[in-house]
Amino acid sequence: MTDLEFRNAPRTTPPTIRVPKSRLRSVGTKVTDDMYAHIVEAAGPQRISEWLRQVVTAATSEPSPTLLLAEVLALRTIVLTVQFALGAGETLTPDVMQRLIDRADAEKLRQAQARVTQGSTRTSS
Repeated sequence: MTDLEFRNAPRTTPPTIRVPKSRLRSVGTKVTDDMYAHIVEAAGPQRISEWLRQVVTAATSEPSPTLLLAEVLALRTIVLTVQFALGAGETLTPDVMQRLIDRADAEKLRQAQARVTQGSTRTSS
């Protein structure tokens, strides 16, 4: 019997672990050894499947605090830059505004992650 035939053969005994009906679907992906080690470390004492289920559910159900912070920082960048430019008597054309928005969008996640990292190092000291 080949490996493929073995995997596709009907089970002769029922599985020992019963999965709730709501968990009949499976999602999988391939990862590198380094990524797997990171996942194992992040999961801690939890089973990897349970930890991944929680991470995916949280990531797809509500925006993360870092994402919300990123949006606030982008908005802050835009407002302060516009305020400063208007105060200096500059004219804001649609092209200038679009470049400003694009720059704020490009930098927002990096800035938010930096702030979160700074905050976590301050509180852990």
